[in-house]
Amino acid sequence: MKLHRTINFNFAWLVLVALVDVAFLLVFFLLLSSNFILQQGISLDAAKRRDESIIIKADRATSYETVAEVANAALEHGITSVALAATPPR
Repeated sequence: MKLHRTINFNFAWLVLVALVDVAFLLVFFLLLSSNFILQQGISLDAAKRRDESIIIKADRATSYETVAEVANAALEHGITSVALAATPPR
């Protein structure tokens, strides 16, 4: 005698839970294995004490206003020479 189910269960949610679990594990692994790059900077007070010059290197996304503010701040803090770095044309 063959028994029939009165209610059909949908087990697709188990597959979805497993996929979400794997996705979270991948994100967690990538966050742990990634390298975070720290930008080097200069302390204006330290440069003032040593009477050094600085070179400002900015990327394309940096506005001219920001570069000018940094250069003005350096000159106001006693930096004797402020230069702008550039890449040679290709």
